[in-house]
Amino acid sequence: MNLTELETFVRAVQEGSLSAAARKLHVSQPAVSTRLRKLEQSVGEPLLLRTGRGVTLTPAGSHLYSRALPMLEELLRLGQEVTGDGPLRGRLQLAATDIVAVHHLPPVLRKLRRRHPRLELAVFVEGTSGLLDLLETGATEIAVGTLPVDPARFEARALFHDPLVVVGPPKHPLARVRKVSPEDVAGETWILHKSTSVTRRLVEGFFGALGLSLRVEMEISSPEAIRELVRSGLGLSVLPEAAVRRDIGSGRLARIPVQGFVIDRSSGWIVRRARPLSSAATALRDLLDEDSERH
Repeated sequence: MNLTELETFVRAVQEGSLSAAARKLHVSQPAVSTRLRKLEQSVGEPLLLRTGRGVTLTPAGSHLYSRALPMLEELLRLGQEVTGDGPLRGRLQLAATDIVAVHHLPPVLRKLRRRHPRLELAVFVEGTSGLLDLLETGATEIAVGTLPVDPARFEARALFHDPLVVVGPPKHPLARVRKVSPEDVAGETWILHKSTSVTRRLVEGFFGALGLSLRVEMEISSPEAIRELVRSGLGLSVLPEAAVRRDIGSGRLARIPVQGFVIDRSSGWIVRRARPLSSAATALRDLLDEDSERH
């Protein structure tokens, strides 16, 4: 087992195929296959399953990947420390929720790319629970998701604040009412995020404090899918105002003015406690803080 073989293995996992790994490493695909074969011979176990759609990890491969990734990141940090404070290079894997990725991250990532044009970016888009899983396994160093998170496991800082709004199809009877009581909407059909999401807990906490429970008929992790289902007249939902502002303005969705419903959802960067960040992840975190302080 040597460093080149480990780097090739990690890149094959990250890229999802041997051909994509070869392009990133600037070597031929047969060279990648040879390195992986030697690594598997050294380990004594198959590490990757080759399929028509790419590669997937075996149990032994998953264990090796979780150990090899932080080792390679530490070597990258060491190289950056030795070569000085110039533009960063290498690969930064980050993760973000849908709303953050669409509405908050683009200007920050544009600035990061201008400052460090040789830095490769890979962005995973997941719900917050999925982001935390990626942080735990080491698949990503830094995430930007919905807060709060467990302070014993993660360090976080709030950066963005998105008010949540109740929305329904434009022809819903409650869309024409100026003031809607929580009791009026509790019995409606609801389409909400999955029960593990922070947003879902915030919404149910509001109604639960009033002794009300919601009739949730669909649980979906994608805000875009929720929005389309609400437009189709299949129920009410709660989404960040930034995600539905245009639809409300164009009449494709209606805001339901539920009395007392004032929930401001916070999002921010999240990192694993006691796990040092690479220079690239630190640069992104600093840019996020910088952008937040200006606004």
